[in-house]
Amino acid sequence: MACHEIAALRISLHTLLGTRPAAELTHEIAEVGPLLEVDGPLRRLSEARDFAAIRRALEASASELEARVTAMSTDDPLLGYHRALVVTVRGVLRDVERTAAQLERFYLDIEDTHDLLHEVFPGSDDPGSDEAGPEHV
Repeated sequence: MACHEIAALRISLHTLLGTRPAAELTHEIAEVGPLLEVDGPLRRLSEARDFAAIRRALEASASELEARVTAMSTDDPLLGYHRALVVTVRGVLRDVERTAAQLERFYLDIEDTHDLLHEVFPGSDDPGSDEAGPEHV
């Protein structure tokens, strides 16, 4: 079952990264199997195309797992496993949030670099400017 959450996340990341081998996607889809057809957190996670959607789907998945643990009998032999699932999904959620924050910082940093470039080369965005040069992007 933990494999389902991890596999669904890897499906989403496969698309987001755009550089992974197709065989990995095929493997992860097989791992989740028909659960991808059921409307719920796993399906939403596998279909997520940005960090915000990934985060929302992981939060929903963690909540669903927590509800399942709450409903389990204390003598259920799978209780420990299901508790570990909650911890795993919550840990992955923190990793996703940390990665999204790093990407956000990168986004802001390149804007600062862009602004600095304009300070050093004023008018460089003017298509008629000699400063723009033939290589200006």
